[in-house]
Amino acid sequence: MSTLVILNLGSGDLWSGFPQVTVRIWTAASSLPEQSVGSLPPAPQLSELYQTWQSNYRFLCSSQSLRSAVLAVEEDDELEIDEVGITNVSQNNLDWVSQELCAELNTWLSARGFLKIERHMRSQLHPAEEIRIILETDNDLLRHLPWHKWDIFQDYRKANIALSQSEYKSRRFRHTQILRNKIRILAVLGDSRNIDVRAEREFLQNLPNAETTFLVNPNRQEFNTELWSSLGWDILFFAGHSQTESETGRLYINEHPTNNSITLEKLEEALKAALERGLILTIFNSCDGLGLASALEKLYIPAVVVMREPVPNQVAQEFLRYFLEAFAIDKLSFNRAMRRSCRKLQGLEEDFPGASWLPISCQNPTIKMPKWLELDGLLHQPLQRIKLETNTANPILAPKSVRELEPELESDAEAIVIEQTNSQSARESEISEVLICEYERALAEIIGPIAMFLVRDTLASRPQISRVKLIETLSAEIIDSQQAAEFKRRFIDST
Repeated sequence: MSTLVILNLGSGDLWSGFPQVTVRIWTAASSLPEQSVGSLPPAPQLSELYQTWQSNYRFLCSSQSLRSAVLAVEEDDELEIDEVGITNVSQNNLDWVSQELCAELNTWLSARGFLKIERHMRSQLHPAEEIRIILETDNDLLRHLPWHKWDIFQDYRKANIALSQSEYKSRRFRHTQILRNKIRILAVLGDSRNIDVRAEREFLQNLPNAETTFLVNPNRQEFNTELWSSLGWDILFFAGHSQTESETGRLYINEHPTNNSITLEKLEEALKAALERGLILTIFNSCDGLGLASALEKLYIPAVVVMREPVPNQVAQEFLRYFLEAFAIDKLSFNRAMRRSCRKLQGLEEDFPGASWLPISCQNPTIKMPKWLELDGLLHQPLQRIKLETNTANPILAPKSVRELEPELESDAEAIVIEQTNSQSARESEISEVLICEYERALAEIIGPIAMFLVRDTLASRPQISRVKLIETLSAEIIDSQQAAEFKRRFIDST
């Protein structure tokens, strides 16, 4: 089971405080969320410490091979760093500022007005369960803070933080109209001057149950055309130079002297088409990506992975490797794969200080994040036919043995992959994953995100349940009798 926590900071800023902070918690035990309201005081010192951390970080990494378009376009540019007072910067300086920033963040979150919220969260959370914590805020500075260093994550090892804008909507995907045999990935390899993207290309080429189309140095029309593919895409990946400009992001998609960059707003219609055909995850393995995430969040995309700051080339490569190993090979959930990847980046911080702070995901809270085998390409195959592929030619992506993988199995769906003869497999062949997703989306429109838990828990506890009985069970969770009757009519008449 898993728990969804949405923490909305409301209006305010670090100078005036946040007078109304709201937390909503959905658990598998209840179809409706529990809610608690609190506040956070002003904390201007957090802004000062973060700006000091950012300046120190950028100064230290300015000599690295960064995926920042600034270095690619103007070699003498200094990453727009304000160097006043940053002479004689060392890694020790950055370490000290990092510790101070984390301590100050936790002091702020220990304020009396926020204690009620944290106590409520702890009363509902269980250390053995997966916990998806989403921070809702449009404040750019808050989105840069190291929320993963909040003390609560020390006690809940399966919890992970993600960001969300305060406005979002559920998107309807046409899963039933597009049948794919494999997970489809569109990988755009853009301007890569002074960096090396060959490792990422190799990782993506060797993923199990996936096919990757590479666009190398495309122009705008080529990029746009591929996004409109009638087959659709499950994942969009970008590697190359990028940067945030004001409140938007810019991708440097080729190395041509002119027409070499684009903002995501200029691909809006193509991105909408890709979303309608099942695009669920975008990964920008490039610098300073929160502006890119902001543009995509306005389209209500399910999930975006970006780097908060300029990222050294080796850190970007290692992050993708760690993430793919966890998500595609070890079959961890998306949020656990993100947490493990960031933790493993800490091992690089002797040479690349601050590496583990860089990756962050921005998520649409209304949409359940899929596991690797739940992506579009495999939703249409009977699960008993899915097999893990071993890639002996590439040990980086070689999956673990069944014995090694068993301790990390987190759901019935994963167990089916390993144990193909169990009764859950028979049930899946009767009620397809396509229908299950349809039930989840329809129920979520009525009772909210808890719908995903109700559907999955019902199926797990009653593996032989019929479609009609499942629909009747789910409709019983709807308080409004008219809505419950409409839900039953909608799906029972179609069986």
